[in-house]
Amino acid sequence: MADVQIACAKTVRYEEKKGTYQLQPAIVHCQDTQISRVEVFATEKEWQQEVERRKGQDGFLILLHHILTPAFVNAHTHVSMGFFRGVLAQELQKRNLMEDLFFTVESHLTPEDVFSFARMGAYESLLAGVGVVWEHYYYGMEIAAALEEVGLVGVIAPTLQDLKGPGVANFDVHWQACEQLYRRQSMPHATSFLAMGPHAPDSVSDVLWQRILAQARSWNVPMHFHLGQSQDEYREVYSRTGLSPVGFLDKMGVWAQAPQTVCAHSIFVTKQDLSRLQDPRHCLVFCPSAQMVFEFPAAVLEWERAGLRWVVATDSVAGNDSMNLQKELRFASGVPRQQLSFDAGYQRFLQDPTGAPPQVSRKDEADFVDVSWILDKVWGNPGRLHPAFRAGTLEAGALANLVAWDLNHPSLWPGDSLRSIAFTDSLGAISNVMTAGKWRGEWGRFGESICASVAYQTAHMHAQKCYRALLLRCGF
Repeated sequence: MADVQIACAKTVRYEEKKGTYQLQPAIVHCQDTQISRVEVFATEKEWQQEVERRKGQDGFLILLHHILTPAFVNAHTHVSMGFFRGVLAQELQKRNLMEDLFFTVESHLTPEDVFSFARMGAYESLLAGVGVVWEHYYYGMEIAAALEEVGLVGVIAPTLQDLKGPGVANFDVHWQACEQLYRRQSMPHATSFLAMGPHAPDSVSDVLWQRILAQARSWNVPMHFHLGQSQDEYREVYSRTGLSPVGFLDKMGVWAQAPQTVCAHSIFVTKQDLSRLQDPRHCLVFCPSAQMVFEFPAAVLEWERAGLRWVVATDSVAGNDSMNLQKELRFASGVPRQQLSFDAGYQRFLQDPTGAPPQVSRKDEADFVDVSWILDKVWGNPGRLHPAFRAGTLEAGALANLVAWDLNHPSLWPGDSLRSIAFTDSLGAISNVMTAGKWRGEWGRFGESICASVAYQTAHMHAQKCYRALLLRCGF
């Protein structure tokens, strides 16, 4: 593929020494699926002079009145689970959402269903400016095919279970998918990568945990799993082993030996257990909107105080009805202030209106409202989790996953900082998205062109057909 050059006066660059994202004049070169080179200019005048010199060259694109950023990295997803929007029953939500609803319905899924539903979740992710998803679900090869058709890069963890759950019946299929994905990730211009995917400590036996860990070490791939996501998980693991989920995995050797772990949710993790996770090889994943549905938001202030590595993700549409990471960032940034509603001094004030309002500390807030700090939770930080590639950054050797944001859109006005990317719902300002070196929509009408395309319309019709058939099989 010929070299593509993208010139933008406001290109996001990461200043490693400062730990900040800056807007700088630059020309980004993309070759095949990767960024091959980035030219950075000291001043916009120098950039303009070089742009004038190259104007008209083949493959040279000038983005005026735009911000050019990395595409988002969504570090925990189930892109096939959008169909649950139609089957979430209130009476089932009152019990164990995972086992009483998800496992029950998922036992009726076919590989065709997963492929079809994954395409819909992939399109929704693409429209939200996402370039990479860390996917954890059944039928990994079907998910890989769906992501590749839409254009997303995927780190796919075929769900492995042997104690309970829909994955038990088709265990061999899901293990074989791990083997196929491992072979595929070493191919030139790969866009599908492997993570080993034990489901959770309560659904995977000691023997299988050790087998998965050994395979992850042999292949040097991450382990991606749910950790401390429900009260039932904690109770079951403690009843079976006499240990917390974190303590059980410590006994299995996961924390000492895994090349990398990506641990979704970690709601029921004690302060003592957090101390076991301080190695940056272990990354916790905060999915606030979904966690409010099946339990409650994890104690990320404790994660931060413990100095842990953590990122922000959406989880599945079944939990939060959206694949929009900007929504999750807004929630995450407000965590320190949300705690103050339950502050003891404030509660006393509510009972005694004659007293003075309490003086509240803002010491925990500084990082959470820092634009670079919060954007790194969906850019560079998760983009460094897999050893086979880099994403979430505009650097040579990283995946060519870019988002062009139109500064003429009101949600980005006045356009002189990245606050509008971090703290607003500015998806309407996306002019186009590049994933794996290819622009995926039409300029200026990105979302509209995707939804009007024959590919999307075909995917939508097929998903509707599969969805209706699934409802009949489930007796809904």
